Amino acid sequence: MARDHRPLRSISYNFDEHDDIGMMRSAYELGSDAVSFELEDHVPPKMKPTARANIRQVLEELGPSKPTFVRINRLDSPELLSDLDAVVCPELHAVLVPKVESPKDVLLLDGLLTLFEKRAGVEEGRIFITPLLESASGNRLAYEIASASPRVAYMGGMVSRNGDPALSIGFEWTREMQETSYIRQKVLLDVRSAGVQWPVSGNWNPVDDLEGLEKFAIQSRQIGYVGLTCMPVAEHVEVINRVFTPSQEEVDYWAEIVPIVDAAKTDVVVGGQVLPPNKAKWGRRRLQLAAYYGLVPSEDRARLTAEHVGGLTTHVRALVQPATGSVDGPGSTPTNGT
Repeated sequence: MARDHRPLRSISYNFDEHDDIGMMRSAYELGSDAVSFELEDHVPPKMKPTARANIRQVLEELGPSKPTFVRINRLDSPELLSDLDAVVCPELHAVLVPKVESPKDVLLLDGLLTLFEKRAGVEEGRIFITPLLESASGNRLAYEIASASPRVAYMGGMVSRNGDPALSIGFEWTREMQETSYIRQKVLLDVRSAGVQWPVSGNWNPVDDLEGLEKFAIQSRQIGYVGLTCMPVAEHVEVINRVFTPSQEEVDYWAEIVPIVDAAKTDVVVGGQVLPPNKAKWGRRRLQLAAYYGLVPSEDRARLTAEHVGGLTTHVRALVQPATGSVDGPGSTPTNGT
């Protein structure tokens, strides 16, 4: 892709009629990593021309300052071509596509975007596609949908309270979100398998429940997501950005560990922790993620050294071997280190 494909911790959904351009500009001040505007359900038909014109104006003014998404109308809507004509420009980062049911939907939009990019003088392939899975069939075909085009980015399992996914699948929303855990994990595995690098989940609906939001964000991070879509509420953005940003302690730790493991090219023990060579890959990923958010290792961080290099099995046995000389328990035959 020609355009920077960076991770996004927070994508604020601004779902209103977009008749107030001042309010639209203020969306860029919330602190979210990305901003999304709306042309689908939340904009009445008679308001769509105004919304399109205002979105285009704000895109040209502020789009370069922050990745900007637009949720267009569904692919079988007569409004679709007018949406694309209005919003396809160099400042548009991605389109959110509602109610995607199959790979054919993505292929159709990919072709249309190519035509509108040529028409607008935009480099082909510049604009990303984020499919929104809002039905049982869409979620079932998540891998095929994610694989349909190299434009697909930031795709993940999207759930909401009493929304279209709940209507199609039948789940009853709870604060713990356990009823959608399988859906979000299943889609995550699918999109990761399809090569989507920075999957994003969402959405947390209760505006005044920051504790619930934080638990949902932590759960999403722990299963493998890098961010969430969210309400255009500064407190929501702050919670999400904090949860999905590596801590300074973690950054300092991996800044020490990665070069130690790389230099050893074998198993090492640091701080009593066994670290095989593949641990450096995880460390580099975490450092890369932190760097995207402007977080760098501290100059005064604690310096670490390897306590043991190589011969890991013998070393571990020596640590746990009881006074009897056996690592296999009382009454067993000594192993003599073999």
